[in-house]
Amino acid sequence: MRARILCLDAATGLEKTVKRLRVAGCEVMVASSEMVALALLRLFPPDLVLVHSQAAETLLPRIRRQCPALPVVVTGEDPLAETHAALLASLAGARPDRPAGCSS
Repeated sequence: MRARILCLDAATGLEKTVKRLRVAGCEVMVASSEMVALALLRLFPPDLVLVHSQAAETLLPRIRRQCPALPVVVTGEDPLAETHAALLASLAGARPDRPAGCSS
């Protein structure tokens, strides 16, 4: 089973981050807004969420309410390094208990 990662990122390096995660074997969905990210939590149950630091303050509490056990990584301005992408892929893929979805 491929690791599923939901990415909400305002950084200019989003394309590099997504590409590196896909090269590492992840299935990646990109949310263009916080509202889309919350909808995708239900429609595309991820193993891990990447949230840009600019959105984390408002989005993180909402993610926790919907999916309390879901791992969330807060990112900064720089794209993920290849080694970090591979590490996230392996950690996310190690979750045999992928939720069937989160509460609405």
